[in-house]
Amino acid sequence: MAKSYSKEYIRNRNLKARYGITIATYNEMLEKQGNKCACCGASKSTGFTTEALVVDHCHKTGLVRDLLCNDCNIVLGIVKESKDHLNFLIDYIIKHC
Repeated sequence: MAKSYSKEYIRNRNLKARYGITIATYNEMLEKQGNKCACCGASKSTGFTTEALVVDHCHKTGLVRDLLCNDCNIVLGIVKESKDHLNFLIDYIIKHC
């Protein structure tokens, strides 16, 4: 028979494995950020099964930065954290709005 684990236990295990932080550290970060995305200020994520903010980290160093909503995290990943790419997008929006 398979063992059953609590959602908190699984979340803590995943945070440790992926980012090297505990759920306590995550909760401290969340509190310091006022329970909002560090980028856009959204109070929750959308588009996934959870509304929890996600852990943003540097893909080069692995260092944890802040907690972001899914939208901000996805955009950062799509533009590969490139300031130039983001500036091109901003210029495009300005041109067409």
